[in-house]
Amino acid sequence: AGMTKLLGQLRRNYGACVAAVKSPLRQRLGNKLRFQTMCRNLGLPHNQTIEFAGLTSGEFANAFSAGSDELGLPFVVQSKWGAGGVGTFLIESTADLESHFPSLRDGCRMTRFIPDCIPYSTQGCVGDVCLPVRGPFLQLVGLPELTPDRFQFVGDDTNTAQLSAAQILFTHTATLKIAGHLKAEGFRGLFGVDFLFDPATEELFVQEVNPRPPVVANLVLAIQKDQGRDLDIFEHLTAFEMPPPFSQTGGDGAMDMDIQGRAYAQVDLRNTAGTSVLVPASREPGVFEIEGEGIKRIGSALCLNALEGEQIGVIYFPDGGSTIQPGEMLCRIMLKRQITDTSTSKISGWGKAIIGRLTKHILSPV
Repeated sequence: AGMTKLLGQLRRNYGACVAAVKSPLRQRLGNKLRFQTMCRNLGLPHNQTIEFAGLTSGEFANAFSAGSDELGLPFVVQSKWGAGGVGTFLIESTADLESHFPSLRDGCRMTRFIPDCIPYSTQGCVGDVCLPVRGPFLQLVGLPELTPDRFQFVGDDTNTAQLSAAQILFTHTATLKIAGHLKAEGFRGLFGVDFLFDPATEELFVQEVNPRPPVVANLVLAIQKDQGRDLDIFEHLTAFEMPPPFSQTGGDGAMDMDIQGRAYAQVDLRNTAGTSVLVPASREPGVFEIEGEGIKRIGSALCLNALEGEQIGVIYFPDGGSTIQPGEMLCRIMLKRQITDTSTSKISGWGKAIIGRLTKHILSPV
């Protein structure tokens, strides 16, 4: 809702052109209360779900009983327009549910809580050209080294070691089915699909559809530039009859990209201290590498193809003098390797080392 308001202001105040479907269609297709029906119509497996068009203050006891009876305890509740983990809560009691009333009163869905689930995402595109599905990518969600919020999205990684070849194929097939549904509804451009993998049962569910360019599109763009491929973003802009900001040159015309044989990640490091922290000085983004117990800046380039080996591309630091609250961003990085461990999908030892060094770098006086 906040992004929709911002886009509207840009159009009104500056006449800005926005490469996105109009707000009513985007909101209708992104409405989480329509998700279960869409999956049922397309024959796609989804996590067990209960939907509520709205909740009043007197309905929480009955809603909690329905959730606990059908889904078990604890269960997850997500607001109608929640995104990136915002508006997503773990519920163990009626009081838990009632405490989130402002976020849930306009509609919500409850889903079965899957301990140790592993989230993945794909990118699709609806347009005149049928682009291959990109992914799946491992979603970095709620990892304690990166965020204090168990549901907060903090990045993507090319680690798909937990999935079989058949499951990877399923993510592509499901994304293409959803693309057909979105096209029939009048949608065009890039979109994202989220999946949940249950390692205990090895089941893979469709979790959510995002009718807008997904966050992973930033990583896809960087990978395509690194591998010299044509860029999906051009097809997205073409879908809205907008001229690309630069010429599609340098690409080899190939539509494929290799994420199985190579490793990449984009990561947000957020304040996990449990209290606000002060950033004492501004830092210049750029290319960094590990040096002893710290890191040092060795270049100014901000693109993936400037990185080698274990180098770290920092594309955002907060301004000096900023107070960063718990969960707010300390930096955003790009890597030409995975930050997760192949066998667990958790942060690797190397990943923990660079997170610690980056945090120390940001919070230390110059």
